Amino acid sequence: MQWQDEYSIGIQEIDSQHQELVRLFLQITESVAAELDWSEIHLRILQLGSFAEFHFKFEDALMRVFAYPESVEHAGFHEQFFAKLKVIEESAIVDEVRHDMVKLLLDWLFGHILVADKAYANFILGGAAVVRS
Repeated sequence: MQWQDEYSIGIQEIDSQHQELVRLFLQITESVAAELDWSEIHLRILQLGSFAEFHFKFEDALMRVFAYPESVEHAGFHEQFFAKLKVIEESAIVDEVRHDMVKLLLDWLFGHILVADKAYANFILGGAAVVRS
């Protein structure tokens, strides 16, 4: 899968981060397809997890600033991502990472972007007031 304009949510920084997440996913997919050593695949999974953690914290902060009413539910989606990623990470150590495992998580990401992330972007871009303390 490649990045397409339809995945853009209209917030440039978030769109750039989403593109980086897709790039990291594609590295994992390519590593699995090339049947690289488990340590190479595991390293790429850790890189994805690290960047995803940064990205999700960034999104969470943005939602707090704009008082997005669905922020708690959205954070739950992020927790689901890490649970699924952990299964893939453990598979890289004890067994193997299969292409379908990575594709399932990549599909989750695109679904998340197209639904949950677009929802908060529409809320923000629709004129949400910044919370002032």
